[in-house]
Amino acid sequence: MATKKYTLPRHTNLAKNSTRTGAFLVDLAIGVLLTIGFVFALFRPIFKSKIVGYESRINKARLESGLYVKKDDGTVDTLDGAKEYDYYMEPLQNFYFNYMKSELIPESDRHDYTVEWFNKEVLNIGKTNEYQCFKYVEEGGVEKKDVLGVLIVDEDEQKNKDIQSNASKMIQKQYKIAVQVVFNNISSVAKVGADLMFLSTIIYSASILLAGVVSYIVVPLFFKNGQTIGKKIFKLGLADSDGYMFHNYKLLMRFMPFAVVDASLILLVAVNLYIVLSIVVIIFLVSFTLAMASPKRMSLHDFTAQTIVIDYKTSKIFSSVEEEEKYVLREDHLLDDVMPEATGEEPELKYEK
Repeated sequence: MATKKYTLPRHTNLAKNSTRTGAFLVDLAIGVLLTIGFVFALFRPIFKSKIVGYESRINKARLESGLYVKKDDGTVDTLDGAKEYDYYMEPLQNFYFNYMKSELIPESDRHDYTVEWFNKEVLNIGKTNEYQCFKYVEEGGVEKKDVLGVLIVDEDEQKNKDIQSNASKMIQKQYKIAVQVVFNNISSVAKVGADLMFLSTIIYSASILLAGVVSYIVVPLFFKNGQTIGKKIFKLGLADSDGYMFHNYKLLMRFMPFAVVDASLILLVAVNLYIVLSIVVIIFLVSFTLAMASPKRMSLHDFTAQTIVIDYKTSKIFSSVEEEEKYVLREDHLLDDVMPEATGEEPELKYEK
């Protein structure tokens, strides 16, 4: 007979991976809803004046750049809904010829955005690529590079439609680059954007942390054996790593890795959002792999708290080894057969874990 890699009480059955995944998804959905609730019902009202101040400064710079429009409802948005290239041409010209040279831009970041530069770099005139949609204005057979280029017109109607479509794609691409420049490359806007991003990170991190506390600490205190709502639905529970009843303080220990990661987001977002997402994905994959591959199906937070997830419906959780031994003896009908009242002798424990 093969030797088991681990030992658990006879009546302790580990949760199946499928039901455990189901419970996780339920708890995740509840956590997301709680997070959204805390963001909009608690933290955004608290920081409303700061958020409005940051957003108004950013929207002012957006409108001054000429790349954004103010809608009827008062919100400021891009022109992404437009399909034709000419919707983007005027904002692009204004951005490069006015905004990029304005006092809003630090002098060190200003460049000589001339009409000639615009023709070459934005309209791609003279460049060899698939978007040959514009040409220089000619006068007396001479190309006027200091005059804004014009859309190529061909006698073939279908070819004109293709040129128009390609021009639209090219200008939209350049427009999106210009929109990114407003936030990423211009210090007057980037500083405010960074401050707003940091405040938003604090708000969402605090909301996620609070949602986690409610879902994984407060709720399990009201249910038996550390059950979250997801575990309650799928009839799962917690036990210590030996299969016996766990203490509630371990709920806090299970939550600690989550809390550390969440707190780290505040610092890491300031460095790079993609780094944050990569770390979160790596931690999740490590935890998921441990839960699938470890003998007792212990995920990262289970190792931290030394707990296991059990099938609560088919398991019986004992508070101690002694309680388990007595139960097993009775179950095996040993108490009546081995322990006569007259002798008062202790029965020999025949149950071997």
